Amino acid sequence: MFLDACRDNPFIDPMHGYTRSVGSRGLAETEASLGTLVAYAAQPGSVASDGAGHHSPFTTALLKNLGRPGDSISQSLTRVRRAVCDATRGNQIPQDFNSLLDEIYFTPASSESDKEAALRAQIAAAQAKINQLRNKTKKRWRH
Repeated sequence: MFLDACRDNPFIDPMHGYTRSVGSRGLAETEASLGTLVAYAAQPGSVASDGAGHHSPFTTALLKNLGRPGDSISQSLTRVRRAVCDATRGNQIPQDFNSLLDEIYFTPASSESDKEAALRAQIAAAQAKINQLRNKTKKRWRH
């Protein structure tokens, strides 16, 4: 579960400066039940930024970093944390509570045959370019 909530209290009375809740700033700390992962946009007791664009820094980082082939959810969330810290100059630090029993991958790594096929295609393209350059050079020397 991904929670990109501001974590501040929307029930602050601007006239009197008090709130209708008994809690402090931000959402309270939680624990993940066995086999679950809960990722928050900010640490417990902290307020997450809404950001200046269409998405918050947390959502922007999630969109950029989730689903990279071969990366586990844990690896992705580490990159998300770094990106949000960088974007907010350390003012917002995402936190996750993880009790997963296995690695989770949104996009599995490419198979070795896919990588080999891509490499063969690159080699073939390079060889074609070399042959093209050779032919041009031969034509110039003939004249």
